[in-house]
Amino acid sequence: MLPGLVAGQYREEELSVDAGELARRAGADLVLGRVTGIDPDARSLTLGDGRRVGYDVLSLDVGSTLAGLHELDPAPYVVPVRPADDLAARARHLDDVDSAVVVGGGAAGVEIAAAIRARRPDARVTLVEAGASLLSGYHPRVRRRVSRALSRRGVDVRLDTPVRGVGPSGVTQADGEMLHADLTVWATGSAAHPFLARSGLPVDAKGYLRVESTLRVPGEHDVFAAGDCASFTGHELPKAGVHAVRQGPILARNLVAVLQGEPLEPYRPQKDFLILLNLGDGTAIGTRWGHVVEGRWVHALKDRIDRRFVGRFRHPSCSA
Repeated sequence: MLPGLVAGQYREEELSVDAGELARRAGADLVLGRVTGIDPDARSLTLGDGRRVGYDVLSLDVGSTLAGLHELDPAPYVVPVRPADDLAARARHLDDVDSAVVVGGGAAGVEIAAAIRARRPDARVTLVEAGASLLSGYHPRVRRRVSRALSRRGVDVRLDTPVRGVGPSGVTQADGEMLHADLTVWATGSAAHPFLARSGLPVDAKGYLRVESTLRVPGEHDVFAAGDCASFTGHELPKAGVHAVRQGPILARNLVAVLQGEPLEPYRPQKDFLILLNLGDGTAIGTRWGHVVEGRWVHALKDRIDRRFVGRFRHPSCSA
């Protein structure tokens, strides 16, 4: 729902979930802090302020960070799409934006670029992608439909354009050309959190935690992982929220099962899933099994699905 917030379709409170209230209902303790280290032998986590948190069973659901964000170190000149807080805060003040550059041509970059354009129709919006096409890995029909949609909305798409640097005035391309911007949004692909590789737990070549079909980390009886931070054995799953959502119930059952000494349940990824891209102007593009649709009814479908999902965690009767 974040692109919809940027476009002015939602209020912040409509896409926020009170984690403290969820924890209270579940009878859980909520500890706010950044994990900087994991010691599997001691069964403990180290937080950024030096605190240590012990565990009997550990479930890592930390998502991912953004590719290139740490290597270029563009802060404080960019607004990342993850975590969402900074972009949500910046969305309150888009009326002063006359030019914006969005770095990254994946789903997030496409939606944010379209959302800024919908919110600021007179602003110059540029979408910069280092690769040869938008939405790498998507069906060609989807890529063509999205490219046409952005072109009709006046978004300047620049492919094969790596970013060399970011400063207060905008983005510097690899060829030295400067793209001036009042706002630079970082929406590149996923990257693993560096502390995972330092943990001593098994990771893949990209630094994501390896997990078996049961979402348990190989060789670790009491460590599990799900969502973007997990590398699923036997399947190279896209870093998409649908997998995290569908893994959730399996993960919950397996955490209880391992504590009770019961058999674990495998997660079986679906071969394809519905993808809905918000274009910010009341329309959306949807795709599944290579079929592509576009229109206001597609946005209405996306809005209904998103509101229902968030509502599960906001309604007083929900259970954790």
